[in-house]
Amino acid sequence: MLPSVRARLRQSFQRHCAELPVPNYKRYIDSIEQILSLPGLDQVVYMVCDNLNYQILYASDSTNLFGFATNGEASPGPADVARYHSLLTTDHADYSFLADSWHLSLHDRLPQEQRVNSQAVHCGMKFSRPDGRTGRLLAVSHFVEPDANNLPRIVLVIMQDVAHLIKGDHYWMRATFGEQNERVFCYLSHQREALEIDILSVREKEVLRCLHKGKDSKEIAQQLGITVETVQKHRRNMLARTGARDTTALLQLAIWCSLL
Repeated sequence: MLPSVRARLRQSFQRHCAELPVPNYKRYIDSIEQILSLPGLDQVVYMVCDNLNYQILYASDSTNLFGFATNGEASPGPADVARYHSLLTTDHADYSFLADSWHLSLHDRLPQEQRVNSQAVHCGMKFSRPDGRTGRLLAVSHFVEPDANNLPRIVLVIMQDVAHLIKGDHYWMRATFGEQNERVFCYLSHQREALEIDILSVREKEVLRCLHKGKDSKEIAQQLGITVETVQKHRRNMLARTGARDTTALLQLAIWCSLL
């Protein structure tokens, strides 16, 4: 992203965000390091970011995923954030600008009392891995430490490569707000649409829950009172919208993205 564009986004956020010192984010790091010490998580990267100053305050080791030997606390500033964005492939290079501007617009339009319990999922962004392969990034973010205007100061981000689950060329974003997640927004890159709807409909989620229980199309149709053809149509629509490779991949993404 052009530095001037990034600067404008940062200035826009600063106009809305109360001027407060950086919260004590170190309490999050202890639990992070305990989780990442578990086996099988060497391909997962966890970050703690300062939303106001656009800085990475903490990053777990990202050598395997991104090729950066970062591990621990740091205050590298926007330049270090740009290093991660530089890994995006050409066809997804617009992601960083669209993601930041989209989230900023959502906080702008929401009343203060609904800017709570905010979470976001960004899925399918193409990036270059250290071994030369193209990865597909899944980033799950939790926004914490709200200021006086209920704007999040700290963002906790978990990232991993889900290329084995994705076959579509697009990426998508989903954001939820409110104590009961009552405000839901999504963005689909191939449609260039930002909508106040969920990426999956209520009926599609019902089908998804049945699939998660191991039911086949006929059993789902009987339970929901719809035809087998309708069940299959819902399944195809969910695969197309999420970019999932197959039903098994769809279920795994749904679990990680809190769609189940």
